[in-house]
Amino acid sequence: MAPPKPGPKGLGRRYDLDNLRNVLTTLVIIQHKAVAYGGAGFVKPHSELFDKSSPIVTPYVAINYAWGLGMFFWLSGNMTAMSLSKPGTGWEFIKGKLLRLGVPTLLYSLFLHPLQDLLLKPRSGGDLRSNLKRYLDAVRNFKLSSLAPGSVWYTATLLVFDLCALLIQRCYRLWSSGRRGSSEFVSLAKAYALLCRWGWLAVAGGSFLARTKFPLGKQLPVIHVNPSDLVQFVYAYALGHMAFHLGKPRMSSLFDKQSQPLGRLSVTKAIAVSLAAAPLVFLPGMLKGTKKSDEETKKSDEKTGKNDQSTKKAEPPKSGGFGGWDPTSALFSIWYELTFNTVAPATMSLFMDKYNHPNTQKLLSPRYAFAAYVLHSPFSWAFGKAVDTVLCPGAERPRWMTSRTWTNLGPVLMSGAVGMADVVASYGTGKLLIDNVPGAGTIL
Repeated sequence: MAPPKPGPKGLGRRYDLDNLRNVLTTLVIIQHKAVAYGGAGFVKPHSELFDKSSPIVTPYVAINYAWGLGMFFWLSGNMTAMSLSKPGTGWEFIKGKLLRLGVPTLLYSLFLHPLQDLLLKPRSGGDLRSNLKRYLDAVRNFKLSSLAPGSVWYTATLLVFDLCALLIQRCYRLWSSGRRGSSEFVSLAKAYALLCRWGWLAVAGGSFLARTKFPLGKQLPVIHVNPSDLVQFVYAYALGHMAFHLGKPRMSSLFDKQSQPLGRLSVTKAIAVSLAAAPLVFLPGMLKGTKKSDEETKKSDEKTGKNDQSTKKAEPPKSGGFGGWDPTSALFSIWYELTFNTVAPATMSLFMDKYNHPNTQKLLSPRYAFAAYVLHSPFSWAFGKAVDTVLCPGAERPRWMTSRTWTNLGPVLMSGAVGMADVVASYGTGKLLIDNVPGAGTIL
């Protein structure tokens, strides 16, 4: 039997969005493990099992970062617009968001994040009592600058976005006053179509400018977000918000026709577009490295009187965080937003067409997805440290880990196996809390 098709705005539950959010949560948990085992290296800690990034895992990590986080904010903007459209006071909305987003952020920052130092760097020779004292000291010395670390950067940022959305609605009454056929509605529809098709270019420009001051790895205080990523998050959140009020079931891309219910690109084709465009990012650096190598060789030949046509092998370009006024940073920003503009709409089309039905999983259920996201970091730290300790006793890598097979396939194997263990543990803990602890379901 074919899955039910999504209805017009306000009719029926969007099970495709529930299932998409669930899959995104699973991908994020595995993604964090993939970064540790084979990512580009600017995110710490890096596993002791591998001494360099993986040419297989790194593209996976890069593509998921480019579209996955923005997709979370599209979904959040869409759900917030739905909440704001319901009868109720602004104070009720604020209290709900503080409970749902503010409380997890605060509790995680106060109690869960201090466990990271104990799990990753336990005091050498210290007993349980001394490490417990160290943990309690970290809790007592909590500062506002330590708010929203780890995975709860998302809840803190989303809380700011949601409160701003409420303020905009109350000030301008744009969303509530627009009616289909009115001038406000027509203007909003035109703006939405323009933003979906070409807005990613403006976002790429904004991200590039932000990276000139904040390369990848540098973050804003309190919410701990890189400003270059924040540009995309605002864009995605706004599109999700607008889509709800316009009755648009999904985000559209540069390759879509507005009259088509589903996108023209499949997920496979969208990823292929991203992968095909990725080498262009490094082309300026490679050309610059080759030119520099030729100049150095020429000078060396002139000095030694030799002209044997030998050349020094150019080193691969270094990203340096993809920051600064250089072509590589600009091309990276364009590729990053193009990936979001192609892969995200294609994924939404896939879920609309194939997965718009209730999830029957008992453990990996959308009901526990938010709790799994908030709680997954401690499991990731604990499992990662345990696996490193078992496979690398004494923090020394055994000889078999230097083989080419392990270097190439090991990051893929470990990311999948340990990542899925993190997923099961995170969802299981979320299920345990929501189903058995009174009030936990209200927060998580």
